[in-house]
Amino acid sequence: MLDDAILAELKKRAALKGTDPNTVVLTPFVNHDLRRVIRTHLEALGVKTAVAEAVIGHTKGTFDGTYNLYEYYDEKLHAVQAWAKRSAQIIKDCRPCSMARTSRSSRRA
Repeated sequence: MLDDAILAELKKRAALKGTDPNTVVLTPFVNHDLRRVIRTHLEALGVKTAVAEAVIGHTKGTFDGTYNLYEYYDEKLHAVQAWAKRSAQIIKDCRPCSMARTSRSSRRA
């Protein structure tokens, strides 16, 4: 149901841009998509590359992994808190998500 709402919104936006809405497809979600989204937003939030990579679980390169044993605990905490604030704002501003919450709550009635 959420996929249908998102696809409908994407098709509507395509039509507004003058693109054929029938060419719009919603690609299947995979778990790696979350890592990509988080990593992208961490960069936009100004998080240092080494910290952002550590947040999503990437290991350090050969030299860095051998000589730099620092774990970035405080920096990772700050990055995750910044992401939590940003993701909450995204969810708040998301019209398709709002539509899904409305339809879900109406089903409970």
